[in-house]
Amino acid sequence: MNLGQASNQALQRALGIVLLLGATCVAKEPDYRLDFGPVAGTLRIEESRDALRLFRAADQIYVFPIKNSSSPRRDDAHARLLGRDARLALSHILGRTTSWFDGIWHLVTPVSGPRDIGLLFRSRDDEMVLFFSYEGVEGTLNGKRVVGMIDNRRTKELEAWKERYARHEITGR
Repeated sequence: MNLGQASNQALQRALGIVLLLGATCVAKEPDYRLDFGPVAGTLRIEESRDALRLFRAADQIYVFPIKNSSSPRRDDAHARLLGRDARLALSHILGRTTSWFDGIWHLVTPVSGPRDIGLLFRSRDDEMVLFFSYEGVEGTLNGKRVVGMIDNRRTKELEAWKERYARHEITGR
């Protein structure tokens, strides 16, 4: 066995261990983040009745900019309350189980991600904050970590929604 084969086997073993642990790691070159999905104690959006219900029944939905989607932060100072049409369109996209990928997934994303949006859903008893990055979504529902991945069939709808209703937050203009 030559050095290249040994190095490749070591990398495969290391990735296998990371997959088993469900962890997130950062590769040194190039600058990509490897996200292997939910870890223990994390709710998957497509399996959470509370999350799906809140998408459809939120009294208020706010959108806010995320300047770097690889390290998202809630930005209440720049949060904007969505109007009725934007809320209805968003609940139609996100509020169904079929809108979310149900399976094993992992994402490879640049460490310094592009601008994207965050959403804050509020009802009388619940609050959910979501951060979008590519098709991946992460956040909290009443303080518990939630993650999900938009199903490929809904990605274009969500991107069209962002262009129509959240252009200011994405472009910064």
